[in-house]
Amino acid sequence: MTVALESFVPNLSGRVAIVTGGHAGLGFGTSIELAKNGARVYIASRSAPKVEAVIQAIVAECPNADVHFLRLDLADLTSVVEAAQEFKKHTSFFVLSAELRVLLACSKGESRLFIC
Repeated sequence: MTVALESFVPNLSGRVAIVTGGHAGLGFGTSIELAKNGARVYIASRSAPKVEAVIQAIVAECPNADVHFLRLDLADLTSVVEAAQEFKKHTSFFVLSAELRVLLACSKGESRLFIC
């Protein structure tokens, strides 16, 4: 019996995801599948050039993809705070961190950062 990936991934329109390490490996696979299913995807990484190349690849495969770069260095707490502040400017709630390292929930003007 073959089961298609589409049967597991719901329509994610209106949902927002941050994917750490989304420019390679499992993070890339996660980023593209989230984008294909309608999520707004923020790829969090230290490397803008790597992410920009991945964004182009995702948009080539899924022209309606809503994918963005979010500068983030998980080894630098200042970078984490700056990324959280930047992210808050663009959206009100964060859904997913593919690698479960950083989780940011923003609601009603307050932010909580969880490092797992």
